[in-house]
Amino acid sequence: MAFDFNKSFEVRSDGLVIDGAGGLFSGSGSPSGNQAPEGSYYLRTDNYSLWKKVGPNATDWRQISAADITFDPSLVDLTTNNVQLAISELAIRNNGKDFNSVSKTADETTTGASYATYSSLDLVATGSAVATPNRYRINADFIWGHNSASNDILVRISYLGTTLKEVRIEPKDAGADQRFQNNLLTYVDNVPVGTYSIDLQYRPAVSSRTSRMYSSVIECWRVI
Repeated sequence: MAFDFNKSFEVRSDGLVIDGAGGLFSGSGSPSGNQAPEGSYYLRTDNYSLWKKVGPNATDWRQISAADITFDPSLVDLTTNNVQLAISELAIRNNGKDFNSVSKTADETTTGASYATYSSLDLVATGSAVATPNRYRINADFIWGHNSASNDILVRISYLGTTLKEVRIEPKDAGADQRFQNNLLTYVDNVPVGTYSIDLQYRPAVSSRTSRMYSSVIECWRVI
C-alpha cells in the first residue's frame, strides 16, 4: 500500500491538516474559541501542554492529561524495568508542576482579635477536569515577633477561608526586638482547576498585645 502525501497532508500557516479530518496546530495560549476539525491536536508553546478537539464547537478543546494515556502490554515485555520507567514518567508529568512563590519583606503589626493577612500567594491549579485528583505542597517560612511574655502569637496558612495549618507560640520575651524564624508545611488535596489564594495570617492570642511580622516566603507546587 502506497501513501499519496500530496493528498494526505495540507500544510497551512497555522499547522498541518491531515486528510481534511483533523490537524496538528501550535500556538501560545489556550486554543478555546478557535475552530478546527474534531480530532485535531494543539500544542501550547507557552507551557507545552497538549490539547484535543473533542467536539464540533470552537470551545470543545480539552487538555490531555496522564489519565488519557493508555498502556498496551502487548507491545512490549512487561518487565520490572518497564513498569518502573512508566511510573517514573507519570511522576515527572505532575511532580513540581504549577510552582508558584511569593516573598515579602515588610515590618507589619496587628493587635486585633481576628487574623490579619500578612502575605498571599495565588495557587494556580491546572488540569483537564475539576475532579482530577491532585495534591499541592504548601510551605510558608516567616520571621515574627511578639511583645508579650504572658500570651501567644498565632500564625496560620488559610485556603478558601479554611485553616490548613496553625501554630501557637509563646515567646517568653516581652521585648520588641525579637526576630524568630518559623516554618509551616502542609498539603491540600483535590484542588479544582483555577486560581486560589493561599494566605499567611497572624494575630495575638489576646487582643491589645502586639504581634509582628518582618518577612515571609510562601511556596506552592503540585506533587501528585
